[in-house]
Amino acid sequence: MNPDMPWNEEIRTTWARMERLAASPRTVALMLALTAELDVRAVLPTVRVPTLVLHHTDGVIIPPAKGKYIAEHIPDAKYVEVPGRNRYHSVEPWRASFREIAEFLTGHQAEVADDRVLATVLFTDIVDSTRRAAEIGDRDSRAARRTRRHRALTTQSLPWPRSKHIG
Repeated sequence: MNPDMPWNEEIRTTWARMERLAASPRTVALMLALTAELDVRAVLPTVRVPTLVLHHTDGVIIPPAKGKYIAEHIPDAKYVEVPGRNRYHSVEPWRASFREIAEFLTGHQAEVADDRVLATVLFTDIVDSTRRAAEIGDRDSRAARRTRRHRALTTQSLPWPRSKHIG
């Protein structure tokens, strides 16, 4: 789906986990069957809001002609092609897509810094856990085991490779 994305094992593992958590195999099968039948061509001329149709120039799964068709049939829609072949615009290379979206929404193209990363910061605080652990000793206590288990579970649930769990 994203042939231009620079894959590594960390990204592949995170992506696979996100897909598994998003829907069960049965749900995905049902969704694919429904989307195969989906045809919105008749309603495109009724869209009455500013519309940006953003497409990768060498889109493999959905060719640019499909995006052009959509833009041609939505009144006053803006069609923009950006370099690339990916299905998603939120993965590398994403900067050109984000610039076009920013221009569409604000009227000017924003510079996108190269040093930014998408990350999640999760802060958790179990009320009085530190005080209770100090009072009853934290090596073998049930509260300490629960706290360690809570930290392990919440850390596992972080969606992005550079995410941090604080707390």
